[in-house]
Amino acid sequence: MLSNLQPDLRELLDLVRDEATYRATLAARPDIKAEPVAEAEYARKILRIRQLRERWDLL
Repeated sequence: MLSNLQPDLRELLDLVRDEATYRATLAARPDIKAEPVAEAEYARKILRIRQLRERWDLL
């Protein structure tokens, strides 16, 4: 089980870091408008974060 958990946790940490950076950038720079491609990528990452949290019961 641990061998399956480690890659997922690494992915989860990377995704959460990316998500936090994205949101902080938009909050700090209200003049920046997110492109549709960036919004779609953000939504994909949020969905993947939810999937990983549910898989490992990290709700």
